Amino acid sequence: MCGSARIPKAVEAIYSAKNRKRDKPVIALIASIEDIRKFNIAIEKEMRKKLLEFWSSERPTSVAIPAPAPALQYLHRGTGQIAFRIPANPEGMKPAETIIEAIEYFGNSVNFYVDGGTLKGNPSRLIRIGKNGKIEEIRK
Repeated sequence: MCGSARIPKAVEAIYSAKNRKRDKPVIALIASIEDIRKFNIAIEKEMRKKLLEFWSSERPTSVAIPAPAPALQYLHRGTGQIAFRIPANPEGMKPAETIIEAIEYFGNSVNFYVDGGTLKGNPSRLIRIGKNGKIEEIRK
């Protein structure tokens, strides 16, 4: 399941397809740390260092960072933070491991599917970095 996190209508379509609670923020997938700028979020030197450290580990990691801008409310849902990464499963369900499972989860709410064979793996861990730089592991 994917859609541009920079397009509110795409984000709402993901909420609908995944039956996601409307007050729970999404996790946005980005290709590189530079993509954070596309959300008008400034990454200072120390924050950049922490992000690169988390994302260079072998374990998939989602990181929530401060993003209090009102224009990003559709993403952060009032939390003032956005986590970067999108898992491919409905909320509360294990990630789809095959295209058949993905189709069972999402049916016609997805525009197209790509068969990548059988995929195995754990959900990403979730780290929160607060405004004060404090790091908290939310999901191991």
